[in-house]
Amino acid sequence: MRSRIKVDKPFLVITIILIVAGFFIFSSASLGLLAKESSNYSSVAFSQTVLGLFLGTIAMILAARLDYKIWKKWAFYLLILAVILNIIVLIPDIGFEHGGARRWLRVGELSLQPAEVLKFAFIIYFAAWAAGVKEKISTFSMGLLPLMTLLGLCGILLLLQPDTDNYMVIVATGMGMFIAAALLAPVIRYSKALSLSVPEVSSAPVLVRVFRNLPISRSRWAILSLPWPEKSSASWVRFCLSRYSPFLPCEGSKSPAIWKIGSVDWWLLELL
Repeated sequence: MRSRIKVDKPFLVITIILIVAGFFIFSSASLGLLAKESSNYSSVAFSQTVLGLFLGTIAMILAARLDYKIWKKWAFYLLILAVILNIIVLIPDIGFEHGGARRWLRVGELSLQPAEVLKFAFIIYFAAWAAGVKEKISTFSMGLLPLMTLLGLCGILLLLQPDTDNYMVIVATGMGMFIAAALLAPVIRYSKALSLSVPEVSSAPVLVRVFRNLPISRSRWAILSLPWPEKSSASWVRFCLSRYSPFLPCEGSKSPAIWKIGSVDWWLLELL
């Protein structure tokens, strides 16, 4: 009789919470569009819920049954595939452009965002690298330098799209993985690992300054002061949600409750 698969219960609970919360957020933001353009938008909403929830759950179950060492074996090839996809999306007439960004590839009726593949590939590859070098992760040549090289590669690919939100996620994830790997290595002293994390922490203000000086990021910071969003590439998500979501404020809205909820969502959305 086969033994049951061990499941990381806290991780599973967090995943379920994120799935449920994301489903309701997507549904609430889609109500206005569904009412105005039911014939066009219903198919999009259906594909997002069915493919995202149903097929995603099946993929999660199948992935849980795989030996994690397989990911280490294919990590490099997965990274190469992600890089190629993010190069292809930059090619005119191939990458789909919308709202001032070229981030999608069309596959029939479906669309693929290569940045999502890159995020997954980055995590798998750097985890495989950290597992391979073990305690050498605390050295500059085997730890910080490879990380910065990977982040630089991801930055070139994503900022050309431009996709600052996904790049910020990758940077934060890479820093967290590096610090965790260094601190958890059994032969590394805490002080030595902490000293290596200092360059990363001290570089955070530099990264923020770089992001704020990018044209797309600078325009997004600027529209935060507007009483309501304009229809532009920088405020595309904010504009759409403010017009179609019943939970975000629109021009002329006077409800304090709606403004309180909407202002928080606006601040979060404008950082994306």
